[in-house]
Amino acid sequence: VPDLPTIRLLPPATIEREHLVSEQPWDVRDLQGRSVHLVRLTGAGPAQVDEALVSLVVGLFRYEIQGAFKLTRPTDLDSGFADGSDRALSQLEAELIDRLLAEPSPRSPGALDGTRLFISLRQRHESSLPPRAADHMASMTIIEGTTRYLETVLRQRVLRDGKALERLRKELRAPLSPDERRFGLVGAAEALLLDRLQPDWKQRFEQPVESLEAILAEVPGVASEADGTSYMGGPEAIESRLEALERMPVPAKSPRPGTFSGK
Repeated sequence: VPDLPTIRLLPPATIEREHLVSEQPWDVRDLQGRSVHLVRLTGAGPAQVDEALVSLVVGLFRYEIQGAFKLTRPTDLDSGFADGSDRALSQLEAELIDRLLAEPSPRSPGALDGTRLFISLRQRHESSLPPRAADHMASMTIIEGTTRYLETVLRQRVLRDGKALERLRKELRAPLSPDERRFGLVGAAEALLLDRLQPDWKQRFEQPVESLEAILAEVPGVASEADGTSYMGGPEAIESRLEALERMPVPAKSPRPGTFSGK
């Protein structure tokens, strides 16, 4: 697929001669001095082509946004859990925002309390990490989160996949993997919550964005004196849950199938 946005198939002989074969569903290579975007087709039917094009759009988006953020934000740190507190806070954030996505009315007083609590937990999480690790978490939540968000939305709207959102929510409720997928899951959920609270939130990216939580905090009605802890039973219940999460076994890292690793 050379010279986007014009899309065409490369002859198999060219792919073989130029060593353009890739095991990834989407990749980018150099072909005689120009970038060529490769999409792996598993079949010739319309469904396979649509799946491949969604993979291309998502992969290209991630490739471009990661390149843009590398200009100003560190994204070269290990994305594993720093310690038990990091892991517990990540898991509680995932549980909380999954619950917020299930709220029938995101602007109800209770749901707004939950949004305030989520922002507070993220602030606590960032302050518990070394500065570079906190900045890494914020930037990777944007990079991985908006990428996973785009994939979920495209699957819903283009592939008519009625279970795309439920799969994401199921992952939020499961033990998080100690790699960048945790940033993508939470960030995608934040973006989906922003769709419900402030549909024009993407316009904020016309200016530098520090974090998705900063955009959430600007939503009318979210700013308040209340800390939101009542949403999960109060401070003691929250601390008890964090202690339980710290005692959970750490899941092993596993390969992420079909993901372009970046260049």
